[in-house]
Amino acid sequence: MYPLVEEIFIPEADKLFPFSQAFADLHQEFVNHGAFSEYPHIQPPDLDNAIHPLFEYKRWVGGKTQHTEILYDRISPALRLATLFITKDLFLGWWSHLHWGHRKTDKRTGKKYITDTDIEHTEKGRRKVKERFLKMAKSVTLHFFPVGWHPDHWGETHCDRQYIPYKLHYHYWPPVDRSQPCPVIGISDQYQNFFLHDYDTATLGARVRTLFCLAETLVHEVAHAFYMHTHPWHQDQRDEPYHTLENTLDISMPELGASWQNWAVGCQVRPTYNLTGGTSALLRQYTIYFRPGQHTLPMPYGCPSFPGVHITPHFYAGLEHLWTRASDGEPDGTRVCFQVMPMKWVSGWFNKSEWRKLDAKTDEKDRFRQPGQTLLIFFETVNDGQIRCFYGKTLR
Repeated sequence: MYPLVEEIFIPEADKLFPFSQAFADLHQEFVNHGAFSEYPHIQPPDLDNAIHPLFEYKRWVGGKTQHTEILYDRISPALRLATLFITKDLFLGWWSHLHWGHRKTDKRTGKKYITDTDIEHTEKGRRKVKERFLKMAKSVTLHFFPVGWHPDHWGETHCDRQYIPYKLHYHYWPPVDRSQPCPVIGISDQYQNFFLHDYDTATLGARVRTLFCLAETLVHEVAHAFYMHTHPWHQDQRDEPYHTLENTLDISMPELGASWQNWAVGCQVRPTYNLTGGTSALLRQYTIYFRPGQHTLPMPYGCPSFPGVHITPHFYAGLEHLWTRASDGEPDGTRVCFQVMPMKWVSGWFNKSEWRKLDAKTDEKDRFRQPGQTLLIFFETVNDGQIRCFYGKTLR
């Protein structure tokens, strides 16, 4: 059905300096921590829930460069997962807050955010959210980017098809209800390329990683479209607010898609190398800013941000890595962290047994699925832009 061994792409170190150099050096550690586990250590997707009308085949653009008709069955596990993220009660809180909340400006910082309301927590309020998604299924359009368009973008959302910055000539566009906002969601053509050309020879792990990235990308873009649909007088993305006042502290700029990812799965999951995740490990990425004197020291002191974690400096050719800042542009006192997400965690999102566990939970604070012990890699910028790399095993 699929190969049992995958040929993992590892780029030349100098092409993706410095992060990918460390990822390539530590490849065996990635393997040891389950980043590339295959069958029988992971199970194939078995979700069989109905696909939401928002993601149905008839909502996708058809035509010369759009191969959704061929790919639809292959991407259906991602569409089923995306459906669960916008319909399951445990995951509705984020959407309900955005639907019912009011824009407010923080007087201290001038940043715009969404305030709490009583109705967002009620059954009626969340029922209206589900109705909103059904309305969106009559006006939102999905498609894959033209080949080569923004190769570093997972997706883009525009408030209407007349504003997309490229042309899709000789294509069939789904009908839309012009009595309501009609956002257009574009998805990277690299996904289309994978499911067209790489899927047949890909391992189960590569397929699942790509499906997870696609599901996350879709719902990330739906978050932008949802705001455009519920706040049509604020359709300019440059005026998008923070989701909560707390987000103004932990997200550098308003980004509703990133806010949803952090809220729903606890992190933004990114591939190590290629955009779609097929030949890459998946990582949780986040940034910590620290004060002078809180930098990482040799054990037994370690890193103040990760108490109890045994931290090891990353060595290459017998020397501790010490890089002059390349292109990350982060100031001194910055710690860019990557946590390897084991395949057991990734594949679990596509298994009914894991969703039965989530269905048994009633408190949305329990929605997170913990990855277990895994590999932590972080890059610390200190001393006039010099970057040091460290790694260790997380406790959970």
